[in-house]
Amino acid sequence: MLLLSAGTGIGALALYLTYDSFLLLPAAFVFGIFFCRLAEKKLHVRRTEIIRSRFPDFLASIQVLLRAGYSPENGIRTAADELRKRYGKKDPLSEELMNVLAQLKLRINAGSLFCRLGEKTDIEEIRIFGEVLSVSARNGGDLVRILKNTRRMLYERIETEKEIRTILSEARYELLLMSMMPPAVILYLRFSFPEMAGRLYGGWPGAAVMTVCLLLYAAALWLGSRLTAKKI
Repeated sequence: MLLLSAGTGIGALALYLTYDSFLLLPAAFVFGIFFCRLAEKKLHVRRTEIIRSRFPDFLASIQVLLRAGYSPENGIRTAADELRKRYGKKDPLSEELMNVLAQLKLRINAGSLFCRLGEKTDIEEIRIFGEVLSVSARNGGDLVRILKNTRRMLYERIETEKEIRTILSEARYELLLMSMMPPAVILYLRFSFPEMAGRLYGGWPGAAVMTVCLLLYAAALWLGSRLTAKKI
């Protein structure tokens, strides 16, 4: 609801600055819906990043517990409890692991559960961990060594993401500043030179020009967000 209200408010401001009229403000609700979907997508991406960044800690705990003589299932339970104590119940990975533990009580194979979690979160390393557990349960093997290699691979991926995020952060900041310039210029003209700004809203020609400007502005924001999106 909060996202919808924020998106509707932004859309209403954009329409008012474009057409200087409250008649089209109900259309801002459409932008609010679009804004909600975009924000939810970004929240999902952020949630995935948090899960990926904390999964190596989970693997490290399991690795230590296996060396201490724990079985894989008991190691998973204990490591999940330690992670929950460290980051809290609201942590994304802790929430997902609680679901895994609930299904483990139903005697569902741990490997298949982590494979599903990897597919759900779109994190390949979690899926690989699930496959490793499944193969180890069937054929045996040095699970500790495999976990060490998986954790190292995941750390390398996280470090690569950090480098890319650092490179793109400056570009995102510049995009944010540039996106604020057109509304700021229009507000400046309206308050400082109302007669000049009034010509932008005079009749259908002015509305057509402002519509084209609004579409170009939206296209520029979309293109900028695509260019600064982090892809690995």
